[in-house]
Amino acid sequence: MIGPVFEPAIATARAEAPNWLRPKIDVAAITLAATPIPNRKSEHWKYAPLTGLALPDLQAASGPADVEPAPDLAACSIVVTRQGLQFSGSGSGQLPPGIDIRPFADLSEDEAARVLDLMGEAAKDRSGLIATLSDATLGLGYWIDIADNAAIDKPLHLIWQDNGAWLSVRLLVTAGRHSRANIIEHFSTVSSVASQQHSVTELFLSAGANLDYCRLNIHRNTEVFLGGVFAKLSRDATLNAFAYAAGAKSCRNEWGLTFAEEGAHAELNGVYLPTGREVVDFHTTLEHAAAHCTSEETFRGIIGDKANAVFNGRIHIHPNAQKTVAQLSNKNLLTSDQAQVNTKPELEIYANDVQCAHGATVAQINDEAIHYCRTRGIAETVAAQLIGVGFVVSLFDRIAYEPLREWLSEQAKQRCLTLVAGNTSE
Repeated sequence: MIGPVFEPAIATARAEAPNWLRPKIDVAAITLAATPIPNRKSEHWKYAPLTGLALPDLQAASGPADVEPAPDLAACSIVVTRQGLQFSGSGSGQLPPGIDIRPFADLSEDEAARVLDLMGEAAKDRSGLIATLSDATLGLGYWIDIADNAAIDKPLHLIWQDNGAWLSVRLLVTAGRHSRANIIEHFSTVSSVASQQHSVTELFLSAGANLDYCRLNIHRNTEVFLGGVFAKLSRDATLNAFAYAAGAKSCRNEWGLTFAEEGAHAELNGVYLPTGREVVDFHTTLEHAAAHCTSEETFRGIIGDKANAVFNGRIHIHPNAQKTVAQLSNKNLLTSDQAQVNTKPELEIYANDVQCAHGATVAQINDEAIHYCRTRGIAETVAAQLIGVGFVVSLFDRIAYEPLREWLSEQAKQRCLTLVAGNTSE
């Protein structure tokens, strides 16, 4: 069972949590105690099992001297640690009007009751493990509340950071009616020891709300990340979401979007770039539960060395979701004979008046394309890098915020140098 692995983290969470949250931790801990460790026989974990997973030393820590600082994206940047919130970067200083961020520990009785009602309403991952693990080990929790009709021009850049071996966080976002905002959630570590990070983010979009959301998973190759993003969209709400994953010994991200009322629209795009022996695992579920909703989902990955990528994307059209338009695409590029990817797009349709499409491809860098570049004086390694960057750059173009788009494009270019250089680790 997986429960005993996290007993020290559960005990710490129970001791540090506010009183209103402890019953939820206790219930999740009981469920976790009866949950087997996912192995290759577990349907949603068979290509990236957690066999051998162990909790790092909770007391281990290391200084940040060898860690690059978070990017300055000219946003309202906030570093979130166990000690609290700290503004940073050139675009920071205070929260824009119309947005409020509160730690769970400081909520009033009425606010805590509202948060408890919302927690878990959107977080329904297919494996059941991600949300349960987050509930049982919750260490840091924050609620971001965006007022009705608020137009937040400057993005909010949340940087989760810890210098220990363990971090478990929860973010709850409520976007008011006809509000507009942009949130960037960035995970990093300043520890050189083996570490784990857990994170669940729930997004609740009220009628007419428009939210841009980006999750950045940029880790060391000694780190394990288990997390998920779950959203519930009300009438005419719009969500533009982006996922970027690079690094990490193992990085599992669940995405679940529920179209609860008519007229909702979502775009979900993602790029993953594992190398060495890294593992990146994406499981996405789009629940079309209402009519006249639209979605477009596109993920692309470049996998090098002996890395492993997993993509499982599911679109579920409920019986009442007539006039749904939904598309799902996953494309993968292998730069090594030892790299592997397991991709499985799924459509489950119970309505008879819909437009749906899904597809997946896996390929290696085309020799003819390399030859074409070489005949024009471009070195083979540079040619492979250009082809790799070109493979994913179109998805970055879908990010509306220019500083983030440019920074991620540069990150991908640098990453492609490693991906096309051949085997870099044993």
